[in-house]
Amino acid sequence: LGAALLAAGQPDLAEQAYRQDLQHYPNNGWSLNGLARALERQNHTLQAQQARRAARTAFDRAQALPPDSRF
Repeated sequence: LGAALLAAGQPDLAEQAYRQDLQHYPNNGWSLNGLARALERQNHTLQAQQARRAARTAFDRAQALPPDSRF
């Protein structure tokens, strides 16, 4: 849902969707990655950096972060 909302140009609603998912699945790398993107599009730079760091931690064994929040 968050990725679809980002694609539709609604980063504020995407942020809400990602935050709801993170309530159910804390430290979900996919949601953290999407949250970072949503925050970046809203110019919430510091929060986006924090979410990006958390996503990197969640994907610490991956060679790279996924380019999006969906496969």
